[in-house]
Amino acid sequence: MNDETIDRLHDIEQQVETQNDYFIRLARWILDVFGASHVSETTATIIMIVISCILSYVFHWIFHKFLFSVVHKLLERAKAKANIRLFNDTVLHRLSYIPSMFVMLIFGVAMHSDNVLNTIYMKVVGSAMSIVVARFLIGLADSIFDGVSGKYSKMKSFKSVKQLIVVVIYILTAVSVISIVAERSPSTLLTGIGASAAIMTLVFQDTIKGLVAGVQLSANKMLEPGDWVTVPKHNANGIVMDVNINTVKIRNWDNTITTIPPMTLMQDSFNNWKGMQMEKGRRMTPSVYIDMSTVRFLKAEELEAFREVEGLKGFFDKMDNGKLRLLEGELTNMTLFREYMTHFILNHRQICTPGEGVNIRAMVRYLEPTQYGLPVEVYCFSRNKKWEDFEEIRAGIVDQMIASMNRFGLRPYQVVSDGKARGEGQKGL
Repeated sequence: MNDETIDRLHDIEQQVETQNDYFIRLARWILDVFGASHVSETTATIIMIVISCILSYVFHWIFHKFLFSVVHKLLERAKAKANIRLFNDTVLHRLSYIPSMFVMLIFGVAMHSDNVLNTIYMKVVGSAMSIVVARFLIGLADSIFDGVSGKYSKMKSFKSVKQLIVVVIYILTAVSVISIVAERSPSTLLTGIGASAAIMTLVFQDTIKGLVAGVQLSANKMLEPGDWVTVPKHNANGIVMDVNINTVKIRNWDNTITTIPPMTLMQDSFNNWKGMQMEKGRRMTPSVYIDMSTVRFLKAEELEAFREVEGLKGFFDKMDNGKLRLLEGELTNMTLFREYMTHFILNHRQICTPGEGVNIRAMVRYLEPTQYGLPVEVYCFSRNKKWEDFEEIRAGIVDQMIASMNRFGLRPYQVVSDGKARGEGQKGL
């Protein structure tokens, strides 16, 4: 340690001694005012504690009135009132306790006594000061989060980050209070905590993993309140209500609530439908099974009759412009049915046109044939993503497919019911 550093430390010690002397003289002056300058040290300490409590209450009352009458009006009139308000009534109320606690702390220093009462008084005041500051910081964090999330709804996903900050404040407050009561340096206490960190990690590993997972879900914007998610493993399918460091609450469509730990969502897969909600369309894939025994080639007179069908004029015009002769035995009724349904969905007002958004397509396609027939699927995207309207549009397309089959000589595949089988058997007899 060089001479310059020693001189600085000496100056600091002198300043502290000067301040202590000032506080001591202040204490003696107060005792003289109350005529208690010659009482015992214990009695003087009690008198100073009573005076400090009275003055602390007075300072709290004055500062509280000042904040709510002056500062509150300034915030209301300021241009920032339309923006996020950081200092709401709760924050101002908690802030008003800090000056009063500071007054009590000054009186404790002014007594400058090794009396047991003074020692207890300083521990209580120091601990209370730490708690008051912590409550103010927590209220300020809540105010900031509520203000930001109220103006920007997407910020609600950062609730777990706010909860992490609150946990850190609680830990630091606890360390501060313990160090004040035990009269030990906070660094010494933190060193002891660090030595037992390995054991604490093993004991609370699930809690720590959940805390990290909750922060990751929020920070990476994987999940936000208001998102529609499905978690197949837990039979959850609904809207996210809340995301915090301990749980993710999902209100299912049957109004039940599923609670899932964040770590589970990080380890297992889940579907977030936010991308669909942000895009212009919601995909639908209605399909029907065609009885393959009804698929056949069309005759020449049938082709001429189909030229007059509204949904097929464009198809026949395209074939004519390509100078392709449509002869008997070249086209099937399934081909015309597929072209008819393609024209229907491309001209449907509630169906997105191809290229209107990311990966948006519109087509009618065949799937792999099964024992139940040939599946014909309409692959398209609905502009209206609301559940009720979406299902209405989907049902309309299925109705159109089934009702149009008879026009093309097709029949949907349907397993014969027992009742129909019995009826046909009796008729045959």
